[in-house]
Amino acid sequence: MQRWKRQRLRQKLTLGVWLSIIPFTIAGSSLALWNAHNMVTRQWERRSLKDLELINGITTTWDKSTLDFLSYLADQDEINSLNPRAISRELRNSQKNSKYYNLLVFNTQGQLIANTRANQVGDQAHLPTPEVIRKEAWFQSAMTGVSKSWLTLYDTSDQAFAVSAVPIRPPNADRQSRPIGVLAAQIRLSRLDASSGIGSVFSATGNAQSNTDALIDLDQGLHKGIAAMLILAPGGVHFIGHPAMPEHYRKRMIDTEQTRQSRWWPVIEAALKPGATRETRVLNIDGTDFVLAIRRDPPARSAALLIDQDTKFRNVNTLFGWFWLVNLIALGLSSIAIHRISGALSQPVDQAGEALAAISQGNFDMKLPEESSDVGRLFNYINQASDQLKHYLQESTHHAITEAQLDQARRIQDDFLIKDLPNRREISLAASFDPAYEIGADWYDAIDLDDTVFFVVADVCDKGIPSALYMSVFRSLLRHNIINEFNDNNDPSTSILNALSGVNQYMAKTHGMTAMFATVFVGAYTVGTRQLSYIVAGHEAPLLLHNHQTEALSLGGPAVGLFHDCVFKAHHCRLEPGSILLAYSDGLPDARNPEGTAFGSERIRVILSERSSKDWTASELLQRLRQAALDHMDAGDQFDDLTLMTVKIESSG
Repeated sequence: MQRWKRQRLRQKLTLGVWLSIIPFTIAGSSLALWNAHNMVTRQWERRSLKDLELINGITTTWDKSTLDFLSYLADQDEINSLNPRAISRELRNSQKNSKYYNLLVFNTQGQLIANTRANQVGDQAHLPTPEVIRKEAWFQSAMTGVSKSWLTLYDTSDQAFAVSAVPIRPPNADRQSRPIGVLAAQIRLSRLDASSGIGSVFSATGNAQSNTDALIDLDQGLHKGIAAMLILAPGGVHFIGHPAMPEHYRKRMIDTEQTRQSRWWPVIEAALKPGATRETRVLNIDGTDFVLAIRRDPPARSAALLIDQDTKFRNVNTLFGWFWLVNLIALGLSSIAIHRISGALSQPVDQAGEALAAISQGNFDMKLPEESSDVGRLFNYINQASDQLKHYLQESTHHAITEAQLDQARRIQDDFLIKDLPNRREISLAASFDPAYEIGADWYDAIDLDDTVFFVVADVCDKGIPSALYMSVFRSLLRHNIINEFNDNNDPSTSILNALSGVNQYMAKTHGMTAMFATVFVGAYTVGTRQLSYIVAGHEAPLLLHNHQTEALSLGGPAVGLFHDCVFKAHHCRLEPGSILLAYSDGLPDARNPEGTAFGSERIRVILSERSSKDWTASELLQRLRQAALDHMDAGDQFDDLTLMTVKIESSG
């Protein structure tokens, strides 16, 4: 006590400031950090489980598509004839739709009749003897009439494979007939990610960390980063997004006996244990804490994401590290200022201490009275420090997180819009997209497959980041389904109908609780027949201009994503040379000027009728409509995303 009394006032005041600010800063920051960790944990769990559900869905779709393709191929006369020359010819033709596969045909004794890579020594070398083939699970399953996919290992190869196999039955036989052979599609596991699409899903989903973080490899002692995997009973593992993984290591991780000896076994064991369909848990492996998200798909497959705690909390820990550094700097500067100008501050010391304590607790709005005396100058310094801390905290939290995420979202969304539209001599396309906010929820797409050009214009309800996320899933699934359906049946009308129905069922069942939906126009124009097949699902009806006559296309169903059992109808019409089709989102008729007047549907028709359809080009009509809408809005705020697409059927010859 006597020693304290002997201290100079400046030292007492400085020490008092430190004792009042530091405990509150530590306590408040620790509580905020704890809450931030909890928030990050909840967000990561929700996002990871959704990502795993998407991975499982795409894997199931890929598996079914492969087996359906093989079943269709096995019914062809060239295949079930078991004539090696006819089979080889048919397999070569089918290889166009299965560039990653080696298609093989075996007789009932396991002897190879033909395959698509008969002249490639590397692919022939790994095939075992017929005796071994007959013991393979996929061969035995197909011989019992059951089509199925397996992961398999051959002693003759350092590689691991995924094999899908279906029975070959006699011509015109029913499904109960005894198989006369087996048709199999064999793919290296290193190519499975690219073939199924799950590799790109892992890098493109909401798990943005996967773009920058290292990939965990427990066997190599790499414990920092993230890893995604498919885990198959009784213990095989396929790692997603590991393109550089050695083939011999992939083979080892498919072997259950090998995986039991690896450092990955605690992860595999946790995923294989019975439990809820979706769950997360914490694992400690070799002294490192990990978070494991599991999506079980009984009875034999689970998808899992593994991330270490340091990586998961890295961003928030960095942010709080800077926050603490700023507080320490501010505290040091304040102490220096107080120490130098505190000659006569005995009376207002308590008042200043209360203000500093309030600042340490995050209350930056408390202001000390302004005076012209020495005390007043001290108060002014404290007020300035409060304002600077408030401003800095707002800038740090807002710009460091919001702007970075919006920039990343804008870049990802730009990648969704194709840069080069599939223009041909017989047909030309033009499209534009103007978002209302930093990122939008409209999009357009075009796909050129054989003799048919598919085009899409769609609009997700509402605006902003949630709608953009919904759009990214919707767009990827629709494009994927259209390509797969057309490769399977080669019928444009059936392809768009099946693709849209499949996407609707998935979005309604998986994301129905969000109450979000999308309106969409999907068209498929076949050049040879000049036939347009289309579906207008809750969307603005596209307009068809032929000469000077304008007509709207027919509606074909409700918006996508609301009801999983809704029915869509595909319509058809013939597009003569010189015709031009306009598809647009509701951002065009709803564009408003500063007085609130909408652009309107009638004005669109008036602009279309300015010329005959033969005198418009796709690009000229699009630019005319877009500029008219922008001129109408003038200096007013853009009301909604504006998306336009024009399709011109060029004159033949």
